[in-house]
Amino acid sequence: MEPGIETPPDVAVEPHSAPPIAAAPAPRWDRLAWMAEFLLAMAVGAIVWSEVGGQVHLDMMPWYLKLAALFAFAWSAVRYTMALVEQPRAWSSRPVRWLLAILLVSGAMYAITLYYHMHEPVDDNDDDEGVTMSMTRPRADECWRMIT
Repeated sequence: MEPGIETPPDVAVEPHSAPPIAAAPAPRWDRLAWMAEFLLAMAVGAIVWSEVGGQVHLDMMPWYLKLAALFAFAWSAVRYTMALVEQPRAWSSRPVRWLLAILLVSGAMYAITLYYHMHEPVDDNDDDEGVTMSMTRPRADECWRMIT
């Protein structure tokens, strides 16, 4: 204690007390789960879009258009799950809004695929050009020669 400084009588001073140790924050496992769900939704969205819309149409699209649509779909799916977890009722306003966002993004993905389907290049090259086929019935003597 320093001279001239008095301590109040109700506060006890310990000569060698250590400062209190702050407790480490608990790990937030839910953030890891949301990240995993986001990556899973991106992969599933790409696979389903390829199967339903056709890989040919996806190949014609620029990469940034596909990435933006898949990002919006995955973001909406994760936010929908978060809203379901945070709200006491399943059909409250937040989960319904995010479900509508999922449907809206899916509709936009359909419209993009339809646009590229309607504007795909026309293939004028026929593989069987120059090849003629004729179907004629063989004569009777030719049939006997084939049999014997």
